[in-house]
Amino acid sequence: MARFPILIGAVAVAAAVVGAAALAADPGGFDPGATMIVLAGTIVAAVSAFVGLVLVRAPWGRWSLLGTVIIGLLLASLAGGWLFWLDLLLAAIATVGITGPWLLLWVRHAPAADAPNPAVVALISVGAVTPLFVGLTALGGLSPAHVVLIVIAMVSSWAYGRGIGLGTWGLRFAVPIAGIVATTATAWPATLLLGAAVLATTIVAWLPDARRATNVVTPPLPAPVARKDDGADHASE
Repeated sequence: MARFPILIGAVAVAAAVVGAAALAADPGGFDPGATMIVLAGTIVAAVSAFVGLVLVRAPWGRWSLLGTVIIGLLLASLAGGWLFWLDLLLAAIATVGITGPWLLLWVRHAPAADAPNPAVVALISVGAVTPLFVGLTALGGLSPAHVVLIVIAMVSSWAYGRGIGLGTWGLRFAVPIAGIVATTATAWPATLLLGAAVLATTIVAWLPDARRATNVVTPPLPAPVARKDDGADHASE
């Protein structure tokens, strides 16, 4: 049973990567550096979704894979050429595999009992989607500010997912500051998209549920038991 989901996921990853590679190979009027970041971000996002589908068996892995396939096909359409037709074939196969009834028995239909709350999931996912999203908004012109934002967001998200308190503060302060600088260096109208994403990340990072994920909950200890003094000299025994 596991072989079929793995096959579907592999085809979907290939479709997403081929689409992004088509644009990186022939960027046309887009920034070449940004297309390379989009390619790297597509690989990260597609592999993360593949893991979510095959190992976690989560619905978000299934639909995230479909999203990367669609993005890859759109990127390939911008470049054209034979890679576009190859990606179109892979995307068609992947779409049928992902949306068909074949995965109904594989994907979980109820959340796991110990699943984190949506705020935590969103902040952990920031690291996986930031390179792709920032790369797409920087296609009009990549600046060092975009690279700095990608690094800060990925490191902060990784630290947050590991339960390190600095990750929370990085998402609350470092990401907004780097995001403002990167937004000002982004061509219109991608400025609105990047600014909205940075704002949304900051708001989620300040939610109480987001902070609780890195708090170490210590159960209350019982009160010390008073020792009864029976008057005996135990030291002399």
